[in-house]
Amino acid sequence: MTNKLRANSWLHLYIALGLIWGASFSFVEAALTVTTPAGSTFWRTLLGAVALILYLLATKSWPSKSELSWRFIWRIGFVGVLLSVIPALLFAFAQERATTVVSSIINSATPIATLIVMLIAFRDELPTLRQTSGIVVGLIGALIALGVQPGSLGENDPLAVAALVGAIFCYAVGIPFSHKYVLPLAVPTKTMATFQVSIAAVLLAPIYLLQPEPLFSAVPDLWVLTQILLMGFVGTGFAYIWNFDLIDRAGSALASSVSYPTLLVSLAIGWLVLQEPFSWQLPIGALLVVIGSAITQWRPAALKALR
Repeated sequence: MTNKLRANSWLHLYIALGLIWGASFSFVEAALTVTTPAGSTFWRTLLGAVALILYLLATKSWPSKSELSWRFIWRIGFVGVLLSVIPALLFAFAQERATTVVSSIINSATPIATLIVMLIAFRDELPTLRQTSGIVVGLIGALIALGVQPGSLGENDPLAVAALVGAIFCYAVGIPFSHKYVLPLAVPTKTMATFQVSIAAVLLAPIYLLQPEPLFSAVPDLWVLTQILLMGFVGTGFAYIWNFDLIDRAGSALASSVSYPTLLVSLAIGWLVLQEPFSWQLPIGALLVVIGSAITQWRPAALKALR
């Protein structure tokens, strides 16, 4: 794929991931009315794996033996641990001890954590100054949208805050690792996503099944079941195909910044659907996120072409 084609073919993936992952916050809230945090994580992962396996079979795209090398299996398994298993467990631990706002604040720092990791361990994929500037502007917008004030983290359990920081650094390692060590294996991204999510589901199963709490606390109604299915099939299944495509086409730094539109969508759903309070920070923060995204996408060559 040429650089020009890459540049023009990732924006729809970025928007799609922001929408589905932003909506997943309300999906998780619905799932927690009938199961535990570990149950919510396991079922969404299992459903995602089932959806992707069926997709490979339906499209006759099941990988060949040559594609399923041991190098691919351990690398994609490592990605599954970093992007699915450990963060899910850390977030579940933290959400019992810290506020949702703090969780959102720290999650929004994923692009900054990714930049730090890239500067230390993945220096062959350093972002440009323009990309870094856009990510920082987007972070400021995300924090404004959340209404962050000094001392916002001060009243929360330090262990919970540490767990959240650990979770985003898992993302920060997993994204550039995928770009450097998994994508060059030339395995189709739908195969990568299928094995990442499937391995994660296998690893999460004993954690869910052996927990002391009941596996289900209630029978889901049709609306709750619909949200769980969407969260699994789309938000945890097909979304990871899009995620690998985004990493491949836009690079690790830009791919990590999808947490900004994700945050805005989750805040908008909270206001419009969940009847949470609306504040003036939301539209201002949204504007800065859009400006930050525009900075990362702006290309002088494209501007000259318009003259």
